[in-house]
Amino acid sequence: MRIISITYLLLFVHLFCTAQKTTVAAKSNDIVITPGVGIGALKLGMSEAVAYSILKGEITWKSYKEEMSTFKSFGAKFAIDSIVQFVIGFDTCASYAADLPNNMPVYSMYFKNHKLNFITVTSYGKPEALAKRVVLTNGIRFYQSMAVCTSKMKTKYIPIQYEGYDGDYIYYKEGLEFTFDEKKLTTIGVFTPTANFAQRIKDKSYDLQQEWEDAE
Repeated sequence: MRIISITYLLLFVHLFCTAQKTTVAAKSNDIVITPGVGIGALKLGMSEAVAYSILKGEITWKSYKEEMSTFKSFGAKFAIDSIVQFVIGFDTCASYAADLPNNMPVYSMYFKNHKLNFITVTSYGKPEALAKRVVLTNGIRFYQSMAVCTSKMKTKYIPIQYEGYDGDYIYYKEGLEFTFDEKKLTTIGVFTPTANFAQRIKDKSYDLQQEWEDAE
């Protein structure tokens, strides 16, 4: 009888703790980024129509060439052969440059063969309160310092430097990209983990630099 009582007690404790965790999660207003998967309900691999149904808002659609020209028009000296979305490739880009969605601060989405393969999440363009709700599964948030962010990441990264930013760290095995401004996290890229990313940069470097030169 005592054994049965202990069993029921342990079961009760387990169910109580589970209920508590569920309640905490349900009350949270965090917008969670899962590395290599997506942000909130927006997932890599979705079609344009499904992705838009989640975010809504005013989108500007651009082709690969148009997006290359957009980057060049910024005037910064980008390391174009190392920018993740160009290295992994895409056909079209959906930009929220005019006004970010109200439910999550997604700046742009990139699609290849009509499937979402890169998401840019930004701390710019909306009230700071929205950006502060964004959190990675390991606790990293916007505005945290470069030192704090890198200390929480356990895998190898590729550091990219270009004009106007303190650093761009590509955690290719996690499917994450961090961009820092004034040594604070301001932009996060989400993509499918790519183990051979460094080799892909080498393979595409020449072609991307030629496209950059030809961009108007």
